[in-house]
Amino acid sequence: MTKATDIIVRPARSEDKTAVLAFCQHTWENHEDYIAQVWDKWIADPTGQILVVEIAGQPVAMTRVVQLAPQEGWWEGLRVDPQYRGLGLVRHLDLAVAQYCHARGITTIRCCVGSWNQGIPEMIQRRGYEPIACYQEHSAIAMPSSRSFQPLIQLAPQDFAAVWQFVGRVQSVPPLFISRGAKWQRLTIEQLQERLELGKVWGDWQQQELQGVLVQSHLESADSALWIGYLEGTFDRFAQPPTADRLPNLLQSIKHLASNLGYSTVSGFFPRTNDWLTLLQQADYQTSPGDEFWVYEKQL
Repeated sequence: MTKATDIIVRPARSEDKTAVLAFCQHTWENHEDYIAQVWDKWIADPTGQILVVEIAGQPVAMTRVVQLAPQEGWWEGLRVDPQYRGLGLVRHLDLAVAQYCHARGITTIRCCVGSWNQGIPEMIQRRGYEPIACYQEHSAIAMPSSRSFQPLIQLAPQDFAAVWQFVGRVQSVPPLFISRGAKWQRLTIEQLQERLELGKVWGDWQQQELQGVLVQSHLESADSALWIGYLEGTFDRFAQPPTADRLPNLLQSIKHLASNLGYSTVSGFFPRTNDWLTLLQQADYQTSPGDEFWVYEKQL
């Protein structure tokens, strides 16, 4: 019988990879685990830490915590060897994650749970996480440029005031955006400035006024898609004329931008609301109906 004194939680080492990937093969029955694709990047990333539970010298569970911003963290990659489930190992990892966050001044931590991962929501809500938003992944095929749609303009640091004013106009609080992979954080002044400097912000200008903004993101594994980190445009379902709605046109223009940048597809996590689902369907974005992703948040 395993005793509490037999359980060691420590930072992962490169040599843990084989053992960890072995038990990650049994995470889900109908979904392939992504840990093998990101392990090397995660272990080398100084902004985060992989934690493992070791019993009798063998890694039997893992998770990862990342500092996305001075006060924002992200928790992901919780995995437990099926042979060691039911021993309370998640509780030990949860304590280590809290210690990591406390040491770095992180006061808000979030995570994402797929709808197929049915046992996790109850478990994390017992630990103080609350659901704050639901998203659904959508993709579309990139298309060559068309005169029917005005091209998006790459924005620069000097456009910051216009972009920040637009974001404040369409949303009363700093919105969540996907900074990398599937990690949500607030789009703060500092985050927006950083992405403008990286050339990852695109705008839809109409009559010298910004009417839509795209913040480009990326996956941590190799991918051929242009990933949407944040997308917003003016939209009013009752607007007259219909051309006053820029969001439908923006969804089309992104396909052309993706083609110009050499991507084969456009992908992103979009809010699972009736308006968004209708717009995406009309713009020929495809999805798997069951693949919903809930974002949870905890104040530390």
